[in-house]
Amino acid sequence: MAVWSAGETRAFGHAPNTSYLKIEIAPGLIRTRFTLDVLTILRVAPTFDANLDGEITEAEARAALPDLEDYLREHVFLDIDDSESGWGDRLELEWPNTEGSDLPRRDWHQILVPFTASRSLDSNRMPRDLLVTYDVFVEWGIQHRVLGEFLLGEDIKVPVEFTLDAPDYLFDVAHALGEKHSGAADTPPRGLQPGSETAKHEETPMKKFLVLLILIGGVAAAVVFYDPYLKPYLGPLIEKLAGKSPEPSSAPPVASKPESAPGPKSADPAPKPAMPAPGTTAPPAAPTKAAAPASSPVSEVDRIVEQRYPMPQFVPLSQIVNNWTNVPDRAYPEQVKISEKLPFVLRGSDGKPIGSSIASPGTLVKPVSLRGSTLVVASLANQSMRSEISVEKTDFKQQVEKRYNDFILNMTNRVRQQREKAKVALLAKPETLAALTGGSAASFGPTDDPRLVPVKASLSKGE
Repeated sequence: MAVWSAGETRAFGHAPNTSYLKIEIAPGLIRTRFTLDVLTILRVAPTFDANLDGEITEAEARAALPDLEDYLREHVFLDIDDSESGWGDRLELEWPNTEGSDLPRRDWHQILVPFTASRSLDSNRMPRDLLVTYDVFVEWGIQHRVLGEFLLGEDIKVPVEFTLDAPDYLFDVAHALGEKHSGAADTPPRGLQPGSETAKHEETPMKKFLVLLILIGGVAAAVVFYDPYLKPYLGPLIEKLAGKSPEPSSAPPVASKPESAPGPKSADPAPKPAMPAPGTTAPPAAPTKAAAPASSPVSEVDRIVEQRYPMPQFVPLSQIVNNWTNVPDRAYPEQVKISEKLPFVLRGSDGKPIGSSIASPGTLVKPVSLRGSTLVVASLANQSMRSEISVEKTDFKQQVEKRYNDFILNMTNRVRQQREKAKVALLAKPETLAALTGGSAASFGPTDDPRLVPVKASLSKGE
């Protein structure tokens, strides 16, 4: 990973949709350095260009720093020794231009802005492990990646990458230090998945080889399963760049008289309303329904946040699984339920049966592979015992559909939550909302509001 100093304004080797993280671990102290390009910052903290003039000043950036800090603390998490700890001190901005000039719009895609924070630990101790989790890929983009690096002194540097498919990483500090003291300092410590206790112990070469195969298979499965329906996310962005939808008319709607359907006229006309008898008063007329109000600032806010956080588009599941002929491994559920009796046979090393059992309807089994319409399953009690069953005699398809529907619901809810948070933030800052909508944030006193002029004139005439 390339390293950029605080004084550099442009990083010509910087790839789009990429940010950086560096964590230095020392006894009693953890130093963190986030580095983001300006376009990524503006996605979550638009006040970095508060006046929307296309030139970001250092004063603007420092004034907007709390907005970015709140976002990072709510979406990038640090756990130390299985306990949520946070990043420690407030973020410090390192202005990326030593000449003190503004950051022009033309360079926003390649200007990198560093932010640093420090976390003190009790008793000057060294942590056992660190877990870093990124929950940023709705706002930063589903193709965004974070290139990270863990540093232990000057000898141990462990690179890691965070993506939508791999949003977290557990760095085993104790294991890394153990390898260093055992003379294997040139071998980087392994990143461990959270919850895997056995992975922290020394492994044999064969086990390491199996772990490597599993990791490669997992990455391949993730690409096959996710890639088909992640690409359509770019559709809303392309539409947004192609053109902006016309603004809704501010004129109130005019009710039109409904036209009668063609056909013969009724022979009996509708009876006229009865006139009130002498000496009686007519009943009061029914109140007319008020016309719908014109577009309000709230609707403008909704339009702004919907454009900033477009709703993802999802490919049909039948296309992903190729009409159930090629179901990605990642889509397989952990267990499925069978609806008929199913015999299981345990075979020895020579292939001869050495035991058997019969699973009754309703038993949970583990799906292994789908071959046409036949599902190979294994017994949960002993996964060496396998059998075959028609996929229609299980809830395999229903389970896959449920997992995909849950994924869609989760992604949709995340976008809705981001829209709601952005809406609340805009409504709390009228000056920013006015700038985005092209209006004015000027306020009027109780007597000089121009909206009251027609009312005052009417009252003065006795109307």
